[in-house]
Order: sequence, then structure tokens, then C-alpha cells
Amino acid sequence: MAVEAVLQKSTAQKGRNIMKTKIYGAYGSNINLAQMAYRCPHAEVYKVGYINGYRLTFRSGGFANIEKSEGDRVPVLLWVITEQCEKTLDHYEGYPSFYIKKNISVEIDNGEDTIKAMFYVMGDKYCQKMQTPTEYYYGGIERGYKSNGMPVEELKTAFDRCMAEVN
Repeated sequence: MAVEAVLQKSTAQKGRNIMKTKIYGAYGSNINLAQMAYRCPHAEVYKVGYINGYRLTFRSGGFANIEKSEGDRVPVLLWVITEQCEKTLDHYEGYPSFYIKKNISVEIDNGEDTIKAMFYVMGDKYCQKMQTPTEYYYGGIERGYKSNGMPVEELKTAFDRCMAEVN
């Protein structure tokens, strides 16, 4: 189903204007369904996808980030979000200082298609060194991976890489 059709269906079901929704890609704690239900109760899961040419890292404060890395890929959870949800996420993500917004192509449907999604990517001044995530933060992401059928190995690889660089 084309993104436009998904957005139209989503907005029609909730009586919202189609111009007020967009596709948001999560790679960190916003993969966790319970967290997103609390933060953005009107957000709807669209599907799982991959961003190619990036890798998952843990940087400033131990928070998740993505960075360019040829040959790597990051599993992501795509959401249909409202304008209000985006404002809420802006607050939680520390936009525009801690995280900035970036539109990135996402591979979906087993590589059959790609779409653009909005992501929060850590600002350059916060990306200087790796920091390990707290057990609570990592656990929330891991639960999100599992509940959405995403490969936990990718998350573990990012954590192990972080531990090796920090130690």
C-alpha cells in the first residue's frame, strides 16, 4: 500500500486532515509500543523497515543514534504520526538542539519498495563519544524490538560495539 494511501486511511479513520500526518521512523526507545502509546496516543504503527548505509550507536547520555556507515543497516519502526505527536516528540527528543530532524529513505516490504521518513538524529556536538545506555533504556528498546518482530541481534551488536569503544 502506498504511503499516501496509508496516511489517507489513517487520517480518515480518525477524522483528521491528511496534511497533518507524516511517516516517522524510530530506531531507539520510540520503538517501544508502551512508550509511544504514552507519548503519542494517536500514533499508529505502519511497518518495520531498514535504513541502509547507517549503523545504530549509543552516544551522549547513552542515547541511541544513527550514523552513516557504508555496508551497515539499521532496523526501524515506522509510525504514522499527527502534527501534535510530532510536537510532543520534538519536546522529548530535545529538538532542535539535542536531536535534529532528517528525512531518510527506508527500505520496506523485503526490499521491494522505499519511502522517506522523518528521523531524529543526534546533533553533531553530542556525537563525539560513545556512552553506554542505562539498563532501563536499553531494556525498553529491546522490548520494542521483540514486540515488533525486529532482529535483536542488530541492537546487541550496537551495544557490544559501544562497550568495546568505551572500555
